[in-house]
Amino acid sequence: MRDYIADLVTVKRWVSNMVMKEIGRRIKQIRIALGLTQAEFGSKVGLSAGTLSGIEQGKRGVKKGVGVEALKRIAQVYGVDLNWLITGRGQSEIVGEAKGRYQTRIKIRPIPLISHLPPTYPKFDELIVDYLYLPGVDPNCFALKVWDQSMSPELNPDDIIIVNPRRRSLRSGEIGLFRVGGDLLLRYYYTQKDLIFLRPRNLKYPPLLVNKREFTVLGRVIVKIVSL
Repeated sequence: MRDYIADLVTVKRWVSNMVMKEIGRRIKQIRIALGLTQAEFGSKVGLSAGTLSGIEQGKRGVKKGVGVEALKRIAQVYGVDLNWLITGRGQSEIVGEAKGRYQTRIKIRPIPLISHLPPTYPKFDELIVDYLYLPGVDPNCFALKVWDQSMSPELNPDDIIIVNPRRRSLRSGEIGLFRVGGDLLLRYYYTQKDLIFLRPRNLKYPPLLVNKREFTVLGRVIVKIVSL
């Protein structure tokens, strides 16, 4: 019986930790979307930068710095739905601070982070490992981790790229995600007359000269998130 009770306590703690990590992640998403430092964000809701850092990392629970009243203050001050803040469900639109008669409204939509791009693309539901919440991004976008050094130092391994599959008409100099044969490539896109060049940033990788029948544009890279 004692073992059973101990197991229940362990499960409750695990669930509580998971919930706090998700709440902390959403609070961080609000702060980043509004372009505020931890000190700036926390000062408006009565939290120190250190406390807020612990909350964002899921290291501080309801009894250790973020109670229901603190969550209510965050929701009220930053105009975010309290239900979304706590559960992840509901409206995820942030209302920023008033500027004159106007307020900044920022839409945050879930962008799937996938482990890799399968041959079955655009079907990849089973490969989603996480979601990123970014303001003003087309909900059709998806995120990938950079897997090689071909675009270093601009894009390094473990950096995250956001790809817009609706932006397949690239201009010279833009970074795209391409499939050439069976290979997935991140490259600069260049055209010269009827020729198409896919060029790496890292000169240790060779450029490719391709024709339109030899490759597929999977989308344009619109955002990069640097790995720290």
